[in-house]
Amino acid sequence: MGSRVIVVGAGSAGCAVAGRLAERGSTVDLIEAGPDWRSESCDDEIRRPSDDIFAWRVDGRAASRFAFPDVTATRFDGRDALPYLRGWGMGGTSSLNGLVVVRPPDDEFDHWTELGCAGWGPHDVLPAFIRLEDDLDYGAAPYHGRGGPTPVVRRGEHEWGSGDRLLAHGAAAAGHDWAPDYNRPGALGVSRTASNIRLGVRVTSYDGYVEPWREDGRIVVHADRLVARVIVRDNRAVGVELRAPDGTVQVVEADQVVLAAGAAATPGLLERSGIGSDQLLARLGIAQHASLPVGEGIQDHVGFWLSAGLDSAQPAANGARGNVTLRYSSGLAHSRSGDLLVVAANPPSPDFREVAFGVKLGHCASRGSSHIVSDDPRVASGIRLNLLGDERDLATGRHALRTATALLSHGGRIVRDRNGEPVDARWDDATIDAWLLRCATDTSHLSGGAVMGADTDPGSVVDPRLRVHGIRGLTVADLSICPVVPRANTYLTSLMIGERAADFVTEELARPDGRR
Repeated sequence: MGSRVIVVGAGSAGCAVAGRLAERGSTVDLIEAGPDWRSESCDDEIRRPSDDIFAWRVDGRAASRFAFPDVTATRFDGRDALPYLRGWGMGGTSSLNGLVVVRPPDDEFDHWTELGCAGWGPHDVLPAFIRLEDDLDYGAAPYHGRGGPTPVVRRGEHEWGSGDRLLAHGAAAAGHDWAPDYNRPGALGVSRTASNIRLGVRVTSYDGYVEPWREDGRIVVHADRLVARVIVRDNRAVGVELRAPDGTVQVVEADQVVLAAGAAATPGLLERSGIGSDQLLARLGIAQHASLPVGEGIQDHVGFWLSAGLDSAQPAANGARGNVTLRYSSGLAHSRSGDLLVVAANPPSPDFREVAFGVKLGHCASRGSSHIVSDDPRVASGIRLNLLGDERDLATGRHALRTATALLSHGGRIVRDRNGEPVDARWDDATIDAWLLRCATDTSHLSGGAVMGADTDPGSVVDPRLRVHGIRGLTVADLSICPVVPRANTYLTSLMIGERAADFVTEELARPDGRR
């Protein structure tokens, strides 16, 4: 009889874990707080999202019915908490993200090993990146894959719009190399943007990993169910307690439990399960099973938008909001390679005579926290991002504003911020710092809170095989394990973590003590 595994969260990493375990013979109970749907009935809001980048802003966007309700975050200390975008339902945030797929630079994973994540170097993670891909352009290359569940496509120059061309020409004039494939190891420069689409429509992690295994019962989906807690007996996870919308309680037991609810939810689930700081659990009256720094060290990227008027602005021929990306290094002493990214945004129509650049600080030093405020699973955690709380991030932000403004103002254009106010690269440091605190925001790439590290590392929650310290049978498999926020859009990293977690759980189940 095959093993039974519970996977909490049908988002990016959770679907990857569930699909790979089902493929290898396990029966998977996939538990999702949001609604269920099948690929054939997926809503057009997901399949064909709006390509208007000027309307697609996390901080000002109308709430989607596929966004997790009531999740908020404090971006800057001293400010009010505002809605924070997280996916809800099959595919999680892969159903709402910007469809841009970027691997972190190899140096990212060298950094992870420096931070105590043995076995997570560039050569360790590459097989998982290859396995998850169906790269239609470079799939034959030894560092890419074909036939995987995640399509990767790039648009040709004949399809570019005015924003694409402006970024490509401005980057070349600034001395940046042309790098056709930014996911090639070591690549920096201006590139064609890689997107997660097939035949012009979004392919979610659910589509690629889970849908093929539902018909034969290998994956059993429990949708519209909140996980109140992981059930721990004798320091072993044996199941989960679920809450239905009507308050009904259900217990599901299994040989292994995998938490993949995302960095906005997994730390809180651990805390409700008695895994966390002594003071917090005592204050909320939760029986403790392990004393670990859950919820600490969370990070998100800092991002901002710049725009400029362009009389001859044209949308992309393929309707895409952006087809060109620049990845480069600030060269600042405190940062790492490939720490800055700029993405082009084309006008949505010829009447919209404006183009935009989205700028992202890929390597960030500031850290925040995420902790539960109640043992009620319906109450979201209190998320404090602490963006730009570290002086090093302000220094990187100044460099990013100055260099990106120079790219966009090429030819004498007036550069404006998201509020329509002029931006000047000649501003002094204090003026730029004030502008960043006014105009920058997060990029919805929450990471950390159940950080990976060695058993001897007092700052870690899981070991390099993603097992929660001190609790057998319990694995964390999402961005909350990242020791630093990855220097890239986080979708591919989420899938890679899910792929590797499935490997680790498969090996654990094969051990004599791998089951209950």
